[in-house]
Amino acid sequence: MPERRKSVTMSDVAREAGVSVTTVSHVLNQTAPISSETAERVLEAIHKTNYKPLVRTEAAFTGENRTIGILVPDISNEFYSRFAQMIYNTSWDNGYTALLCGMRHGKQVGLRYVKELIRNGINGLIIVGNSMEEKHILSAAERIPVVLGDCHILNHPVSSVITDNGGAMRQLIKRLKNTGYKRIGYISQDMALSNVHERYMGFKMGLEENGLPFIEKEMITSEFLRHDKITSAYQLFKTKLTKKEPLAEVYVCSSDLIAVGVLAALSEAGHRVPRDVGVVGFDNISLAAYTRPPLTTVAQNIEQLGRCCFNTLLRRIKNKNEPVQQTVITTKLVVRESVRL
Repeated sequence: MPERRKSVTMSDVAREAGVSVTTVSHVLNQTAPISSETAERVLEAIHKTNYKPLVRTEAAFTGENRTIGILVPDISNEFYSRFAQMIYNTSWDNGYTALLCGMRHGKQVGLRYVKELIRNGINGLIIVGNSMEEKHILSAAERIPVVLGDCHILNHPVSSVITDNGGAMRQLIKRLKNTGYKRIGYISQDMALSNVHERYMGFKMGLEENGLPFIEKEMITSEFLRHDKITSAYQLFKTKLTKKEPLAEVYVCSSDLIAVGVLAALSEAGHRVPRDVGVVGFDNISLAAYTRPPLTTVAQNIEQLGRCCFNTLLRRIKNKNEPVQQTVITTKLVVRESVRL
């Protein structure tokens, strides 16, 4: 049987032309003024990739809704914005419009968005990095197809696409132990989000599996780190450094943004990374490669997470009896210069 060729998407055209998906859309649909130079570049990319613009079905012209909602905890966080962008790209390529809502880590904000989206007749909903109460998610899932991204509900009565957070942390601790690190600290926001809790539990399990001590005073978790993570982590760790207490040999952070704040505090206090103390992040946002020193981090496959979320939702939109499923996406460790590995 001949191999099925992957269809060219608007994302492929945007990548070839060096522009955003939105710009490609504007050129194709003439919905915004685009410079002739940019438009020409897009048209050349369309020709080069042999992209065939999506032909809208009759339903699209008769008013049938083809819209999904995307809820994220914090749109200013690069991880969530890239995640949402990938869902948007995939939904657009499949003829759906995506409405993005930032919850600002507020449970009531998220609930209001969900009620409004359902009232306006969306076809389905993707909740990324859940900060809503379980009962409200289940209530929404009774009315429309719902998929959870980067989070899940225990026993997963709602379909979800998650990263192997716990497994990633266990592998990281094993790698650090094998390199010679023995005193390992942990810095994280509070455990309100399931993905953050899984990282913490994976960290603790990794310590136990490798015979390493759990050092209570080096376990820093705070609700303060939910918002403006870089500044909050910098201030929190700067306060810790003023106590002049011995530091852990390496600090594992639950996100890259927290790690960036920790690096800044260490540098300001005259500590050399990784010679004096190591720092590891989680997410592999673009900034991680440009910190000083460049940040070692656990990379999530954001493109795969986003595509899988939409495709899972689309199956449930098309078939209300589609079985509930949980998809787990693996990670990889990106080794840079902030630890001795």
